[in-house]
Amino acid sequence: MATDQVLELIVRRAQDLAGAEQAFLAQPQDPDLDPAQVADLIVTASAGTAPEQLHGRLLAVPGSHTGDAFGNGIPFQTPVFDEGHGPALLLPLRSAPDTVSGVLVLVRPAGTPAFAEWQVRMITEFADQAALALKLADDQRQLAAASVFSDRDRIARDLHDHVIQRLFAHGLSLQSAQGRARDPAMRDRLSQMVDEVQDIITGLRTAIFDLHGGLGDGPGLRHIFASVIAEQTEDSGLRTTVRMAGPLTVIDNGLAEHAEAVLREALSNVVHHAQARSVTVTVSVGDDLTIDVIDDGAGIPKTIAGSGLHNLTVRAEQAGGTCTVTSADGGGTHLTWSAPLPDDAGTHPSR
Repeated sequence: MATDQVLELIVRRAQDLAGAEQAFLAQPQDPDLDPAQVADLIVTASAGTAPEQLHGRLLAVPGSHTGDAFGNGIPFQTPVFDEGHGPALLLPLRSAPDTVSGVLVLVRPAGTPAFAEWQVRMITEFADQAALALKLADDQRQLAAASVFSDRDRIARDLHDHVIQRLFAHGLSLQSAQGRARDPAMRDRLSQMVDEVQDIITGLRTAIFDLHGGLGDGPGLRHIFASVIAEQTEDSGLRTTVRMAGPLTVIDNGLAEHAEAVLREALSNVVHHAQARSVTVTVSVGDDLTIDVIDDGAGIPKTIAGSGLHNLTVRAEQAGGTCTVTSADGGGTHLTWSAPLPDDAGTHPSR
């Protein structure tokens, strides 16, 4: 069961047990923040009358009943919660004596009697048990995440210490053979093989970086971009080369959305209008996110440049970047789309 469903279940059960008109759970937006520094609580679950109006509401900690319960960590009852409401029972969620993860608030209509003493004891014990269950569930999630991180690090070390070193030695052997080869065709073929080995090493280093980069909330950008490229070039007969380099994990959702649309549009133009036999796609992350799409076709007609490419230019401007289209060496088209990384992404060494 998802966390939000668990929270909703806790609130509904507490409302039923207490016979309250309204119940909600307020928690810090940042659970890792020192409680003394928490200025607001956010309603993460609610039940009773108009729950949708409460969900997501911010409650100030200073000067509020909810804030008092959170700061003191002591359950208490107030005869009037706010205008239009009557008695309220405020219960801190305490998984440990000095740890409060939120406040469970139970409210009755104005003019109704206060909560009975036996109800206060029962709901207080329920709140403590709920807090302990949530803490255990969070600990289990953290342990599972730590196990996955450990496996990722081990795989990354194996790739770096064994696979890349063997490929590097293989590349050196090919370079040595290339120097001794007399047949020009053989030398060219060996040179291509050396380049291919280097591309494989670059790809592995990028994969290693992503393995160290952490866990995401969904499919990685590398997988998403690769899927878009495969989808657009499928059954096209194009010889497709894909290179991805740099820390794709620092790309935020907004920039990732632009990048996905750019790849889709650029490759659609190549497939339908370029009359190309091959296309090379490079996605790289340095100080900027840069997408290069190079084909060996006849070039993009002006009609396309005025429609599809206009969308790419607009997206570049929205992202604070640029989009250029030039003639590729040896014929064809070279499209470069570039946009700066988010301010908090920092700089990253190339791999």
